[in-house]
Amino acid sequence: MAETVMLDASAPGPLSASAARTPARTSAGSAVTAGLRLHLAVLRMAGRLAVLLEELAPGSQEPAFLRLLAEEAGPGGTDGSVLDLPTAAAVQPVDRVTARLGLDTLDLDLLVLAALPGEREGLASVVRNLHPEHRPAVTGGLAAALAEAGLIGAPSAGTPAGRRETVRDRLTSGVLGRSGLVRLDRAAPFAEAAIGPGPAVWEALRGEDLSPAGCRPWELPVTTAGLDRWAGSGPALAAAEAFRRLDPVVAVTFGARPEAAAARVAALAHMADRSARIVGHAPTAPGGLALVALHALARGVIPVVIPDGTDQLDAELGAVPWPVAVCLGEGASFRSWPRPLIEIPVPPLGPDDRRAAAESLFPELESPARPTGHPATEPVDLAETAMNLRVASQLTGRPSRARDVRSVLDRLGEPPPTGAVVVHPVATFEDLVVSADVMSQLLEAAARLEHRETVLERWGFLAGRPGREGLRLLFHGPAGTGKTLAGEVLAGALGRDLLVVDLSRMVSKWVGETEKHLAATFESAERTGSALLFDEADALFGRRTEVGDARDRYANLETAYLLSRIERFEGLVVLATNLRQNLDGAFARRLDFIVGFDPPDAGQRAQLWRRLLPPGAPLDPGVDLERLAALYAISGGMIRSAAVSAGYLAAADGVITARHLVHALRREYAKAGQHFPGEPQLGSARHPLPTSPT
Repeated sequence: MAETVMLDASAPGPLSASAARTPARTSAGSAVTAGLRLHLAVLRMAGRLAVLLEELAPGSQEPAFLRLLAEEAGPGGTDGSVLDLPTAAAVQPVDRVTARLGLDTLDLDLLVLAALPGEREGLASVVRNLHPEHRPAVTGGLAAALAEAGLIGAPSAGTPAGRRETVRDRLTSGVLGRSGLVRLDRAAPFAEAAIGPGPAVWEALRGEDLSPAGCRPWELPVTTAGLDRWAGSGPALAAAEAFRRLDPVVAVTFGARPEAAAARVAALAHMADRSARIVGHAPTAPGGLALVALHALARGVIPVVIPDGTDQLDAELGAVPWPVAVCLGEGASFRSWPRPLIEIPVPPLGPDDRRAAAESLFPELESPARPTGHPATEPVDLAETAMNLRVASQLTGRPSRARDVRSVLDRLGEPPPTGAVVVHPVATFEDLVVSADVMSQLLEAAARLEHRETVLERWGFLAGRPGREGLRLLFHGPAGTGKTLAGEVLAGALGRDLLVVDLSRMVSKWVGETEKHLAATFESAERTGSALLFDEADALFGRRTEVGDARDRYANLETAYLLSRIERFEGLVVLATNLRQNLDGAFARRLDFIVGFDPPDAGQRAQLWRRLLPPGAPLDPGVDLERLAALYAISGGMIRSAAVSAGYLAAADGVITARHLVHALRREYAKAGQHFPGEPQLGSARHPLPTSPT
C-alpha cells in the first residue's frame, strides 16, 4: 500500500500537516551551525579588508575595528580562503552549492565579500566610505584590489593584474555570476559596480527559509497513493531516474490543473528518494528560474515550479546544474535549450488507481461505499479531503462518512459548465429492467470501453483518427422507459460521473452562444473524464433544413458543429430522445450503438413494482403486484412516481395498501392525459382512502 506523505523542503518522508509549514531545514541545530559558519567567514573577510585599508589609508580607525571583528572569528579557512571547502560528508547549503557548481577558493571569497555589508553592524558603514557613491555595497574595484593584494583566492593565482582580470571574469561570465549567486550592477563601470548576493541567496545559504521576490511555496498535501502505475510509465520513469541521479534536466507537464500535476511530480521525486518543494513563480527578471533552481540546490530539494503565465525558460538555467520541474497550463509553450527536457504526460487516473488511492487515504471507510471521486480527481484532492475530514472528526468526535467525502470532493472539483448538471451515478445494471436485447447492447458498449487499449493501441485499429477512443450511443423510445437511467448505469459501470445537459440553459437566442456553451461542455467532459448525456436530444440535434432565413442558417450551423464535435469526442456520449425520426440522419453513421427502449411488458412491470417498493416499506400482504402490472400497462417512470406517491399517501396509515397504489396510479394517468382503465377488485379494504376531489 502506498504511503501518504507530506513533502517540504527538508528531507523526504511522511510529515504531518503542521510539519509541512515549518522552515525548510534539517534541524534547528544544523541551521544555526550553517549561519554561524558563514558569519565567522565574513568576520575573517573583515580582517582581510583591514590589511588592504592599512596599506591604502594608514592611521585610519577602520582597520582597527575590522581587526577586532577578525579576532572574534579565530583562524581562517583552509587553502587560503575565509571559508572551508566542503568535505565529502558536508551537508550544509553552502557545501551543496560549492560542490555542485564547482566553486573554488576565489569564488567562495567573492561570495563572502559580497555579503559582508549586511552581516554585522558597522560593516555597512565601512563599505559605504569606500564606495564612490557612498552606497553600502562592495564594488568590483574593491574585490579586484583585494585579489591584486593576494588577500582573496589562492595567493599564487598569477600576477596581480591577472588576478584582477580573473575577478572580473568570475563576476561577469563565470559560474558565480551566471548562476545568480552574486549579482553585479552592469549599469555602472566595473570598478564602481556594486556586487551583492542574489535575492535571498545568502539567507538560503545560512539555512533560512526565505524565498526571493516573486516566489512562494505552495503548501499542498502530496501523496504517492494510487500513482504506482503512472510512475511506472516511460516518461515518468525517466524523470524519476533523473531526479534520483540529480541530472540537470527539465521535467515539464501540461494540463488544465498545474497544481495537481505539481503534486504528482513532487510525489515522483519522493519515489526517487528525493525531497521536493512546490513553488509558485511570478517571473520578475531574466534568470528568475535559475534563481529558483539555485535556492532549491541550496536546500537540496527538487523544485517543482508553477509559473505565473507561460514565460519561456531562459538559457541561464544552464548555469545551475540541478533538476527542475515546471508545470504549465494547457496551450503553454516554452523552450529549455540547452537544458535536456522530459515531457511527462499527466492523464486522468483510472478507476483502479483512484480506488487504490482512496483505500490508502480512507481506510476507515467501508470498501463498497468508499468514494473515489470523478475521473479527474487527483491524489492531492483525496489527500486534502482526508486531512480536512480527519481534523473535523477529531474535533466533533463523529467519524467521517462516505457522503462527507463525496461532498468535499465535489467542492474541490471544477464547477460544471453552463447548461450542465453533474450526476454521481449510483444505479447499477441490477437496477435496470429492460429487454434482453437492450441489456446485451449496454453490456457490449461497456466492454468496448474496457478493451480500448487492446483494440486501439495493441492491434492498431483507427490509428491516427480523432475521436477513436470515444463511444457514442443513441437511446430512443417512449418516455419513462429507462433511457436516462441506462445512461447513468453505463457511466457508473465505467467509473465516471455523468454531465446531464440542460437544453433550456444550453440553447441561446444569441448567435454563437449555443456553440460556446456546447464547446465548454465537451471540454469539461474531456478534462474531467465525465460521460455526457443529452436528454431530449431531438431538440438540439434536429434535422437540417433548407435555408429560408438567418434562423435556419444558424440552426444548421449548430447541428453541423455538433456532428463534428461528437465525432471528435474521446469519451462516452449518450443521446436520448423520444422521437428518433426528428434527429438529423447524419448522426446515425457517427453513432456506435442505437438502442431502442420499448415499454415494459407485464412481467417487467411486476419486476419494476417489486424493485421500486423498498423492502423496508410496509406493504399490505394482500396487494397483488402481478395483477396491478397486468392491468396497468404503464412505463417504468410512471411506476416509480406511483410507488413514491403511494408511500406518501400511506404515511399516515402506517401500511401501503392496494387502495393507495390505485389512487396513485389514477393520478399518473391523469398527468399523462391518458384514460384510466378502472379499478380492480381490491384485495384489502382495511385502509380506505379519503375521498379524492373530482
